[in-house]
Amino acid sequence: MTVAEAPARSTGRDGRHADTTALARALAALHVQAPHTGQPLSEAMLLGVGGGLGGGYWLFEFTGAPKALVLGARHRWHQAHLFMSALCERLGLPLTVHETAGARSAEAHLSAALAAGRRPIAWVDQASLPYMSLGSQWEKFWIHIVGVRGVDAETGAILVDDRAAEPWPVPAGTFAHARKAITSNKHRLMVPEPLTTPLTLEQLQAAILDGIRVGTDELLHPPIKNFGLPAFGKFADMVANTRQKKGWPAVFAAPAELLWALGGVHHGIETNGTGGGAFRPMYAEFLAEAAAVVRRPGLDEAAAAYREIGAEWSALARTALPDSEPLLRRTRELAREKDRLFVEEGPRALERLGAIAAETTQIEEEAAGGLALSAAEITDLLQDLRVRLLAIVAAEERAATALAAAVA
Repeated sequence: MTVAEAPARSTGRDGRHADTTALARALAALHVQAPHTGQPLSEAMLLGVGGGLGGGYWLFEFTGAPKALVLGARHRWHQAHLFMSALCERLGLPLTVHETAGARSAEAHLSAALAAGRRPIAWVDQASLPYMSLGSQWEKFWIHIVGVRGVDAETGAILVDDRAAEPWPVPAGTFAHARKAITSNKHRLMVPEPLTTPLTLEQLQAAILDGIRVGTDELLHPPIKNFGLPAFGKFADMVANTRQKKGWPAVFAAPAELLWALGGVHHGIETNGTGGGAFRPMYAEFLAEAAAVVRRPGLDEAAAAYREIGAEWSALARTALPDSEPLLRRTRELAREKDRLFVEEGPRALERLGAIAAETTQIEEEAAGGLALSAAEITDLLQDLRVRLLAIVAAEERAATALAAAVA
């Protein structure tokens, strides 16, 4: 079932997920060290302590914008402020959080944090960041988390820490707009503060266990079926469903809309800052590291299970954009190239990233004229996704149940 493909990005210590990358770098700048290694806390460790994995399936139909498929894969993926604050609370990491409706106050909070030598973390509108190369139709839709490394002394540009090794320079006015564009963000700024005493092994052990317990509980018992593992079951129910008005054959009947949906599956799993495989390989990395810290039987086995599940998620993503259809194949190739360049080359790749965005738009326009798939082939593709999803959900349920028992 699994199809091998080269990873979309480097598997270094950070750069896979915007939220945990920003926090990892902010803590490293404060010289916060993991007690079991004497090194900065890894991005995988922060993911796991924050609650680890999640699930989500939402279909949005916005006026004036393409239909959007949203797949959640991290714990509290839709509430990053709660994920981040709970993560820090478990580790006993002090935070200052600013929220304000006023742009001047927001600017003052940012300036004060930088003047104090901190690495603040800001909530922004993703499409308002010029280096993202997203169309204006997506402005005010997608919340994004970035670190702020400083201000360029010559140009005054904000140096944005967003997964790449080098910061992205963004004009101060543009960055201010990105902070205020989504009003529910309230110009949110999270400022990690120095520890008064070093993080202890006992603190890390307790944080690991609590993160696993909270995460597995919400995976298995979410408040509504659009979250947790039931969300993926709902996804399986809808992807090939010809009887429901929200089934894919009805909602994504137009070829261009089907391309958006299939591209959304691939993006949500592989290139939306998940580290690939819907966060599952990164979570397996956390469990392997955690096993040496808490010494609980079952964590190594859980790590192996999630590595396999991550591979199945990646296989699902590739299935959604198969080689057999040229536009779908090229969409996948461009998405992976964009993600790799974004992390590995950062601002040096801006010209190529812009070209990728332009070619992606061209593909969407071409898809309006039809895909090189017959009606029967589309049905087979959607049925294949359904079968794969059902197998993944079953494997996820087994893994989460076993992991919950291991830390009970």
